Amino acid sequence: MAKIGRKKRPGRKRTKPPIVRAKKQMPKLLMKCRICEETIASFYPEKITRPLKSEMFVGIDHTYAKPFYDGVFWVDFVCPYCLNQPFWVTEEIAQEWNGGKGKGVNEILTDKGIFHVDVCKIFTRQGEPVEMEGGWVCKQCGKTFQKSQSLSAHMRGHKKDNPQTPKKRAVNE
Repeated sequence: MAKIGRKKRPGRKRTKPPIVRAKKQMPKLLMKCRICEETIASFYPEKITRPLKSEMFVGIDHTYAKPFYDGVFWVDFVCPYCLNQPFWVTEEIAQEWNGGKGKGVNEILTDKGIFHVDVCKIFTRQGEPVEMEGGWVCKQCGKTFQKSQSLSAHMRGHKKDNPQTPKKRAVNE
């Protein structure tokens, strides 16, 4: 008697789903007001482009709200502590922006120094470059690692904290 059922297709193999790896990115920087030097926002350097928009900035950490209203350009940013604009704006930048040709400010005061948007680098106030180290970032807790293997080991720790083991099928006898 012949078996009735599904025929196996030759050459078709079951494959495992691809491993999703975290993207290598620079560490988050804290934006400070140029006048009162209070920390008002945070940002990832690789997400910053000119002209600066509110969507590029987030709260200092997960407990803080967004620092600026959505859809706002850098001209309307206000420090919540001193109520001044948190950037160095020269007359040339202001005139270009009013004429609609300019891209706005290029420097952001951070906890590590002055961040230059166009070159995506940090400099000290004396103009010396500051080394920014990137790393592998955990999507669950935001911790940064220098090696992808260290991130993998860290992720296994997350699985121990929150195990999601698949249920075994019941075998019918």
